Amino acid sequence: MRVANPSSEVRSALLQLEKRTQVSKEISATKDFPAASDTRDTYKISGQALLKQRLFGMTDVDRAAPLLGKAEMGTSMNYVAFLTRDDRRFLGEVYEWARDNSMDLKYVDSLGLNLASYREHDDGRTVGRLNQGKVFDKDGHAMYYSFTEKDAATAQRILSSQSLTSTRLDQGFVRFITDKDYGAMHHNDFDFMEQVIKKFSETGLDRSFSEAAFSAYEYKKDNFIMTRSKDKRVLNEADNVQAGHYKKKSTKPKPITLESLRADLRQSLFQAMGVKSFSSLFALLFKDKR
Repeated sequence: MRVANPSSEVRSALLQLEKRTQVSKEISATKDFPAASDTRDTYKISGQALLKQRLFGMTDVDRAAPLLGKAEMGTSMNYVAFLTRDDRRFLGEVYEWARDNSMDLKYVDSLGLNLASYREHDDGRTVGRLNQGKVFDKDGHAMYYSFTEKDAATAQRILSSQSLTSTRLDQGFVRFITDKDYGAMHHNDFDFMEQVIKKFSETGLDRSFSEAAFSAYEYKKDNFIMTRSKDKRVLNEADNVQAGHYKKKSTKPKPITLESLRADLRQSLFQAMGVKSFSSLFALLFKDKR
């Protein structure tokens, strides 16, 4: 993949690739706790304690979790700390609901981590849009990203649902993550999020809802569709070659040769005389002798 003059779209693609890898690693690293149905009488901790353990990696759940605001955005601080107080209260309840119904808590982890990323980027305002025709493969074809057919259908169902108007899950986040220009390359499980939206809304869950559908979390690698434009553009030397991850341009200086010295001299002369070529220079020097 090549990047033509890194733009907001390129940075967005980078961000989504980075977050996709980061979130998958963090979800895999979360500890599995006993199922609620097996230990309901002996194992019962609050949703807030679960949140601190699983998202913040805290062993002492009596300690306060770090809380960051807009002033710290763009720093190297842990992005989970950007979850607001309301986010934490809400996610704590989601953890309790999932645990009490024997659902895999990694579904909640994924939702929480993506919500935290949204908060870290000023509620998505600092994230550039994808699919603007500025990211290319090595042959010069523009690259575009979209949801799988299944995820696209679920996203559309969520956006048109009555539950969305009254859910406690931040509606701005829901609309952001279900927009293919922002969430195609990395997003939480839409089927689980749909049930969370319903559960914590005025409409409530459907009678057909089955907790068993979320009993085991499965990370889906490359869960998006990538297409290339039919036409292609001629890429210039300023474009960066990309293979899996975006590479920075080399800062290694070019070797000095006789030809490079001549080229530099010509360029300096042209700049001093205010021209761009020898023909323009000759026209300037001999214009009064014709």
